[in-house]
Amino acid sequence: MGPTTTDHERVLETLKSAGIKFHQEGSLMKPITDDGKVLVEISAAVDQTIFRAIAEIAFNYMAHQHGSDFAPLADFDDIRNYIRYGTAPRWAERMPVVVPFPNPILFDDTRQSRQTNGHLVTFDWNAGQMGFMGQVSLFNTITHRIAICPSYKGIWHPDMGRGHHFDIEDKTIDPLFSSSLLAHP
Repeated sequence: MGPTTTDHERVLETLKSAGIKFHQEGSLMKPITDDGKVLVEISAAVDQTIFRAIAEIAFNYMAHQHGSDFAPLADFDDIRNYIRYGTAPRWAERMPVVVPFPNPILFDDTRQSRQTNGHLVTFDWNAGQMGFMGQVSLFNTITHRIAICPSYKGIWHPDMGRGHHFDIEDKTIDPLFSSSLLAHP
């Protein structure tokens, strides 16, 4: 494939001079349309191994943010066993451990427009404020919600929420802020 026939022939000659026998079996559709848009198709296979890795990112983030006294609690045994051994938690029948979610983490982002290509990770109380959930969005694409602990037996603390942006371009890490985490006057 090349933008012109001359480019195509040059690539074939380069392959031939390198000892590579190329047999053309078809041609590709022109990827750039007349209006300048590039047509792409993205597909991916996501399995339990990938979900376990995503859950591990969320768990490690929680451990980093809340410390060595919090992470080993028995409330997190199910998620640890899922990450390490692939053992589905008892509660996984009613609530999947990892769920891909189309909505972005950042408030000003939309499904079509994202303000960063960096990684985003959050940890906070779940919707019922009875347990914990994490969110991981690698390259700020698909948001994965992770049920870290649906039912926490410890003391409720209002300041559990954390979030960070990992900028892949300038290699910096910045905290995320939520209006629900800001002090009210």
